[in-house]
Amino acid sequence: FAYYLIFSNEYFLSSFYVHLTFHLDYSVVASYTQARDKNFTLPDLPSDLNGFDWKDLASDLFGNRNVTNTPAILASYRRILAYLKKLPVDIRRKLQDPNFIKNISAQEINKIPAEIFNVIPASVIRQLNEVQLRLVIYRLLNSQSRTLVRVLASLNASTFEFAIRELNNRSRQLNREQATAIIDAMKRRYGVDVAKWTLAQVTMVNKLFFGFRPRDIKRFSVDTFNKTLAYYNALIDRFVENQRRAIAISIQKAWGKLNTWQASQIRRLHRLFGLLRAHDIKQLQASAVAAAVQDFSNINWDRHRAQAVLHVLYRAWGPIRQWTKRQLQSIQNLRTFLPAESMVFISKDAFLNSIKDFGRQELPKGQRIAIVKRLRQNWGAIRTWTTDQLNNASRLLEALGRQELQQLNGSQLANALENIKNIRVDRAKARLLVKKIIAAKKNKWGEIKTWTSNQLRQLGRLIRGLKGKELQQLNGSAILSEINELKSVIWSRVQRKRILKKLSLAKLREKIRNLGNLVRGIRMKYLNNITYDDLTIDGLDDDRISLPFTRAQVIHSIPYLLFI
Repeated sequence: FAYYLIFSNEYFLSSFYVHLTFHLDYSVVASYTQARDKNFTLPDLPSDLNGFDWKDLASDLFGNRNVTNTPAILASYRRILAYLKKLPVDIRRKLQDPNFIKNISAQEINKIPAEIFNVIPASVIRQLNEVQLRLVIYRLLNSQSRTLVRVLASLNASTFEFAIRELNNRSRQLNREQATAIIDAMKRRYGVDVAKWTLAQVTMVNKLFFGFRPRDIKRFSVDTFNKTLAYYNALIDRFVENQRRAIAISIQKAWGKLNTWQASQIRRLHRLFGLLRAHDIKQLQASAVAAAVQDFSNINWDRHRAQAVLHVLYRAWGPIRQWTKRQLQSIQNLRTFLPAESMVFISKDAFLNSIKDFGRQELPKGQRIAIVKRLRQNWGAIRTWTTDQLNNASRLLEALGRQELQQLNGSQLANALENIKNIRVDRAKARLLVKKIIAAKKNKWGEIKTWTSNQLRQLGRLIRGLKGKELQQLNGSAILSEINELKSVIWSRVQRKRILKKLSLAKLREKIRNLGNLVRGIRMKYLNNITYDDLTIDGLDDDRISLPFTRAQVIHSIPYLLFI
C-alpha cells in the first residue's frame, strides 16, 4: 500500500488529499525486444485455463488487431493470469463453460476482477441471465471502457437491450468516455452510421445521449433530432463544448433561418437556448422571444447572451419604465443583468411586486444597493419595516450597512428568521443581527446553554454571529446534531476552537471526516495516532479525502498516516 499526501492552503495548502493505491507488480517474462519480435507469442497457458478466449486480448484491450505482441499486452496477460490463479477452481470452471455459468452466484460474481471479462468467451457471457448480467454490469462500471464494450458485444439481442437499460439506470455513475464506448457497442450491432438507426434504437440511448460524438449528433435526420430534443435538454450539463456546437448546428438545420422561428419552437429549446450565440439571439423575432421568455429565462446566463436577450425584449416591450410586473417577473434569472441605474425607472407597481423575486436572487452588489435605496423611499424608514417586508427583502438585506441593520426591529427580524437566516454577511453584521434575534426570542429560547439543535438550525448561517464565550455554552450533542450545517460556516479561529472544545476526543475522531472547515481548529495533540480509517468514509469507492487541514496539521499527521 502506498499513501500519497498532497497539500497546500491559501498560502501553502488548498486541500489535503490522501490516496490509497493498491500497487500490483507483475514481472513480464519477455523483454521489450522479444515483445517487438513478430515471431514472439504469449507463453503457454496452464491446461485448466485453455477455455478462456485469449486470442482477442490485443484487439479487445487496445483496438488494433495488427498489434499482437507489446509489453502492455504481455503485462495484461500476466495480470489476468495472476487474477485467474487466485480464483477458486469452481469459479474458473464456470467462467469457461456455457453449461456451468448459469449456476454462478452473486457472491462468486463479486469475486471476479473486472479485467478477467476481457478473456471470458462470448459464448459464456451470452448465457448470463438478467440478474447475473445486472451484477456484472455493476462490477464493470469502474473498469476500462473496452471491458464493458466487450461484454456488451457478446450479448444476444434481448439481453443487449436489457444491459443498455441497466446502464441507463446508472448513467450518473458513467463518464463521457464510458457513454461513448457504450454507443460504440451499439454501433457494432445497429450500424456505424447513426443516421440509419431507427427512432427506437436512438431513444434506447436515453440518458447516455451525452456519449454521442459531435459528428453523430449532426448526422441525425431532422425528424429524429426533433423527436429527441428532450434528451439534449435534460442532459445539457453533461455535454462538452464541441458537442454543444453540434447541437446548436443541428437545431438551426432542423428549424431553418433564425428570423423565422416561432414562439412554440423557442419554448421547446428551454435550456438549449443558452447554446445560441449573442449574435444569433438578436436575429430572433422580438415577439417570439417575448412570448417564450418565461420558458427559458431560468437558465444560467453569461453576460453577452443575457444582454442580447434583454436587447430583444426592449424591442418587444419598449423601455423598462413601460414593463409590467408580469413582464419583470417572467425574465427570472435575466433580472440579474438589468443595469443598477434602471431600478429607479421601473414602475412602482412592477417594482414592489417583484421584491420577493429580487430578494431570492444573488444580485450584483450595485443592483442590491439601488433596490434598497428605492425601498427606503417606498417602504419608509428601516425601523418601520414589517415581518412581511423583511421576508420579501431576504438577501437584499445584505446591502444594508451596520448602522442600517441596527435600525431593524428585533421582533420583526426574529419573525422573519426563516427567510433571512442564510443571508451572506460578514461576522460583525451577523453578530449585530443575532444579538437582536436572541433578545427578541429570549423568552421562547431561554439561555444559550439550554439550546437544542433546533435553535442552531433556526439561526442558519447567522450562527457565526455568536461570540466565542456564547459558543462555549452550547450543548455538545446539539453541535453534533447540526455538524453538517456548522462545517460550511466561515468561522474565526477562536470560534472554531470553542466549537471543537465541546466535542470529546472520541467524538472528534469519529466525526473528523465530516468536520469540513472546522478541522483547522483541531489541536495537534488530537491528531496523534490518527489513522487512515479515521479519515475514510464507509461506502465510498473514492479513497481520496479532501479536508482543509493547515500545513502544520498535515506535517504533524504524516508520520501517523505512513505508519512511521
